[in-house]
Amino acid sequence: MEIDSNDYHDFVFKNGRLIGEFEQMYSKSAEVPWHQDRSARSLDCRIALALAATAGPFDTIRDIGCGLGYFLDALSALGARGCRLEAYDVSPTATAKARSLFPYATFDVLDVTSPPESMRERSAASATGADRRLTTIRACFWYLLPHMDRVVRNLRAITGDGQHLLVSQNFPPLDAPFVGKEVIPTPDRLLEHLAPCFQPLLTNGHEDRTSRGNDNILTALLIAR
Repeated sequence: MEIDSNDYHDFVFKNGRLIGEFEQMYSKSAEVPWHQDRSARSLDCRIALALAATAGPFDTIRDIGCGLGYFLDALSALGARGCRLEAYDVSPTATAKARSLFPYATFDVLDVTSPPESMRERSAASATGADRRLTTIRACFWYLLPHMDRVVRNLRAITGDGQHLLVSQNFPPLDAPFVGKEVIPTPDRLLEHLAPCFQPLLTNGHEDRTSRGNDNILTALLIAR
């Protein structure tokens, strides 16, 4: 479906349904989608880094749904000497732009709703010995809801045995209707979806009560079971 717009919102949700045309969005948007260039300095990003730092430093940091790479760049502060920075997004245009912005990291195309076998192969190929890994996923679950069970299994395969997963997920006001409420109506329900594969270690929830936007944030550091 070709979309004639330069407003990134038009490629994500429209008229109460998920559009999910992320490749077109990154190709056509007149501004940085979701203001990613500024969001890495936001409160939720700083909380996410603080939680993850309790388990660091890391030899490998992987960001799933990386967009233009700004969050991975912020996460690099948690890396040990020689840390490998790897990031993945469904959009080839996003990963190409991210490579030009952050050439010291590796960016590749990945659909986290793909069959789990491909995720296990990818994870095994880059795991080494006592490698201490952090996998992160930020503000992505609203676009993955039709495949939630598969996505959780894939995150487990990517993360690896006994390794850490960092989740940062925004929510609309919980007393309002929103797309996807039937799947993850609350932050606790998202943790329940993750529970078969991940055990929470640290969680934080904060709410901007001056806003009616997507400013309720769950941040969680988990470990793969």
